[in-house]
Amino acid sequence: MRNKLAFIGAGNMGCAIANGILLSDMMEPSQLTLVRRNIEKLAEFKERGCGVSDDVIGACRASDAIILGVKPQMFGEIMPLIAPYVEGKLVISIAAGVTVETMQNALPGAFIVRVMPNTPLMVGRGVSAICYGEGVNDEDKAFAEKIFSSAGMCFVIEESLMNAVPAVTSSSIAYFARIMGDMYKWTKENGFDCLDDKEIIDMIGLAAIGTAEIISQKNMSPDELVRAVASPKGTTEAALKTFDKMGLDETISAAMTACTDRADELSGVK
Repeated sequence: MRNKLAFIGAGNMGCAIANGILLSDMMEPSQLTLVRRNIEKLAEFKERGCGVSDDVIGACRASDAIILGVKPQMFGEIMPLIAPYVEGKLVISIAAGVTVETMQNALPGAFIVRVMPNTPLMVGRGVSAICYGEGVNDEDKAFAEKIFSSAGMCFVIEESLMNAVPAVTSSSIAYFARIMGDMYKWTKENGFDCLDDKEIIDMIGLAAIGTAEIISQKNMSPDELVRAVASPKGTTEAALKTFDKMGLDETISAAMTACTDRADELSGVK
């Protein structure tokens, strides 16, 4: 088991992962070090007993596992900086588009794990896809999977699918939020003034959560639930026909393809 874990680039996602680890009692606060330029934003973790720092090299030196949470555009700067201090260490990247091969070439001697998490890690409902580089042993795989299972679920996939994952699990959060936002705007234009904003958002959000839980817990497919809700010539059918007329299915497919294409561009595939 790795005993010291550093978060390089402890932004929202890194902090959500750290919080999941602490809440699950997987590691003690003293075993975690969170690194970012503005350490004042890490005050909560300092109060909980974690190390906080703006010293990337110092944190890497003192740790035997590292989570890289910096933006993909910063990897060209960060990897040469930490390369002398990662031999034999587990390096877990959560950056979109940065391949295992790229990291293995830039960080010789490190054991590389590539993960695509999503924002609901912040509320313990995360979904993370994970794949492994050469030489990662079973103990390190279990360690990595435990990290990302501490605030949700994780699944192992082939790296060839990793660029498509954001379209399904991480960028998709913005799709759902966009739809909820459009529904909210409609209520404001159609007489829901008797409710405050939070009540309206809660109504929409609970409908979305309920939809997901029916599909999951009742083992229904999305199409089966659509058919169960949509009575012939009823209100739902009227809405669904509008979706069909406006080309919703084609729009969603095109958006998910665009998302994947951009991940491929970041990886240098296209």
